[in-house]
Amino acid sequence: LAQNVLDSLPQLTEEDIVFKNYYNIMLELCTQGKTVYDLTPAQKQTMYSIVTTNTTTATAAKNVLTLVYGEYYPEIIEQLYEPSIAGIKGNLYESFDCGGSPVADAKIYLFDENNELVTSVSPAITDSSGFFWFNNYYLSLLDTTALYSINTVGGFKIENPEFKTIPEWFNSSPLTLNLSKANREWYDFYSSVDSLYNGGNAIDLDGNIYVAGFTSIANNTDFLTIKYSPIGQRLWVKTYNGTGNADDMTIDIEVDKDNNCYVLGNSEGNGTGQDIVLIKYAPDGNQLWVNRYNGTPYNVDVPKALAVDLSGNIYVTGYTKPNLTSSNIITIKYSKTGTVTWVKTYNINPVNIASDIKVDFSGNVIVAGSTGTSTNMNFITIKYNKNGSVLWTKLYDSGVNDNIKALSVDNNNNIIITGNGTNVITIKYNSSGVQQWLVNNGGTVYDIVTDIAGNAYITGLFNTNGFTIKYNSVGTIIWNQTYSSIYTNGVDIMQAVTLDKNNDVYVTGWSASAPYYTKSFEMVAIKYNTDGNEMWVEKLNGNSPLQAAGNDIVISDNLNVYVTGRVYDDNIFKMATVKYSQCPATAMLKSAEASEIIENETENQKPETENQPWLYAKPNPINQSSVLAVNTASENECVIEITDIFGRLVKTLKVQGGYSEVQIPRSELSKGIYNISLMQNGKKVAVSGMTVIE
Repeated sequence: LAQNVLDSLPQLTEEDIVFKNYYNIMLELCTQGKTVYDLTPAQKQTMYSIVTTNTTTATAAKNVLTLVYGEYYPEIIEQLYEPSIAGIKGNLYESFDCGGSPVADAKIYLFDENNELVTSVSPAITDSSGFFWFNNYYLSLLDTTALYSINTVGGFKIENPEFKTIPEWFNSSPLTLNLSKANREWYDFYSSVDSLYNGGNAIDLDGNIYVAGFTSIANNTDFLTIKYSPIGQRLWVKTYNGTGNADDMTIDIEVDKDNNCYVLGNSEGNGTGQDIVLIKYAPDGNQLWVNRYNGTPYNVDVPKALAVDLSGNIYVTGYTKPNLTSSNIITIKYSKTGTVTWVKTYNINPVNIASDIKVDFSGNVIVAGSTGTSTNMNFITIKYNKNGSVLWTKLYDSGVNDNIKALSVDNNNNIIITGNGTNVITIKYNSSGVQQWLVNNGGTVYDIVTDIAGNAYITGLFNTNGFTIKYNSVGTIIWNQTYSSIYTNGVDIMQAVTLDKNNDVYVTGWSASAPYYTKSFEMVAIKYNTDGNEMWVEKLNGNSPLQAAGNDIVISDNLNVYVTGRVYDDNIFKMATVKYSQCPATAMLKSAEASEIIENETENQKPETENQPWLYAKPNPINQSSVLAVNTASENECVIEITDIFGRLVKTLKVQGGYSEVQIPRSELSKGIYNISLMQNGKKVAVSGMTVIE
């Protein structure tokens, strides 16, 4: 049509020149797949000069534009060139901490006060300068007294979203919006009857994440270990049922430099009571060995923590009960083949219980725990050499009941222990066991970590708020941050702390409303920079019936954040693993059309690897004709599971082996965000996401 108009122009008057330029632009838009957002300033001026003129020629040109692109396109062109026109408009940028660059080609949506997508309003798309504008015609059809917010549907969200009426949004425009600093890439809620996180997580040199917990099977619990790829694939899932066919529960997990995985737990034996069990898995999930330790006639041996040295030796500490009323600290060294090298016990008082174990940079082993009576416990720190000889022991008694919670070793082999008495007590010893400092703070501590400069970080609970404290190498408080959620009379507990390679600080835990354990829970992850400034807070939906809590956190070399914990959903517990990515590397990609659950893959991008399983929705957001493109990388029939953002199964589809396209059951899906998983023999081998907006 545009070409026919161009061919019919008899001569080039001044008006015809503008008119011809207008139709040349129309040709460019039609033939090159561009939009008005891709136009140069000069082209926008040309378009503007036509659609805002009242001449007969301009009216015809405007009608052609409406015919080709839709009734709101003339209004968009006016808005692009003349930003003084009223409307909901503004610019979208990355977070200032991520560089603050304009975000191009991002779709921004309108949400109602229930956080439901307003499907009657087309999304605004940002241009190369980050500029966006919502169509005034469709906005005029909305309730002017209702509240709305502006956000993305996947990838990085808008920072600090607000709810306003349409007139209030008009009055606030032009807007300056920034993307958040963190993005929830994917999550996995694993359930086999009741599956509860317990033992921690670890990360290998390839960025794979390992999670330990336990699962209920036939009224008993078994070890549960899952390995995930960086994009959320379950690479393998392993369970372990002890010789007593009773309760088996994981306590800790570690990964060595060769990506072997070690799982420590407590297991009921066949006539041996509670045993200490250590399992080694190869990177492919093959079980290399299992060692069960039964050391006392009273049949109670309980592990508390494990550590692995650079040579692949494994150290386990815990306690063993020689009789009903007493206990001894026990420390065991295993070779890389699972052979017990030595066993050491410690018992200067009736009750002796270990809490944590670390290996220093010289290969020495440090055990921290508590010793005393059932009513008066003291801190105990023991240092062994690699052969099991005691180098020194240190006691601390505050005069009340004192219990060590955790320990850390810095780059100079200094030892920092922390625990709870009347207050939080943190003590630093040098490598010879000489006390360097001792500090007291209010609250209850749960974890500690040290950086390369010798600073120490602790996290826990103070009154009803979570706290994180940074001490320098001489014990002076550098900063003290607290976290308080929105819950009135609620509680916020930080359970774990870790650092990234830049010495930024990450903590995880949970928030709950009162009365505790009966109302809303939410998993919380917080990042502070090295100066103690809060960088971001991410929460996993904690509204009933979903209850979530974080228990451990690790950071990859490329600054991805993995939080593990538990959720209570559909009346069962599930192990929860969540990945957050951080800016700036993927911010622009994620903000455009990233799914909730797969990394570095846009909506219509087909994976290049044909011998690997994959799937994706096209087009996405989906419509009535959308399909799932699937490559199973095998000849066997597979299953596609569609789940909502709470992990609840919505639909199961069968798919034949090889490549195929499966019709998406659009009529069975409500608007929202969905995860799609390709399952082979019960194992998740590929993940993606899709959005239903209308």
